[in-house]
Amino acid sequence: TGGASVDSAVLQIYADVFGAPIVRSDSPNGAVNGSALRAALGAFGAKPDDAGWRRLVARVTEPVADSTITPDPAAVEVYRRRLADYSAAEKAALAELG
Repeated sequence: TGGASVDSAVLQIYADVFGAPIVRSDSPNGAVNGSALRAALGAFGAKPDDAGWRRLVARVTEPVADSTITPDPAAVEVYRRRLADYSAAEKAALAELG
């Protein structure tokens, strides 16, 4: 279905929050594929530097040409400034849980 991977607005937020470019994958099921790859790492002891592993990953992570979403420096700064507030709120919420 694609979900967030096809929503430009969501991807822009990701790029801004993490301060990093986002490249769309050609796979519409990135979350499922990522979960399967993580399971393969655990189940089969695959090593990320193995040639077989790289071939497997390449089949499900092919980037879409000219699809890079670049972070907006002004938005990156806003999220950076808000991080301390978020961290404090999270800490307070966790403290209330005990």
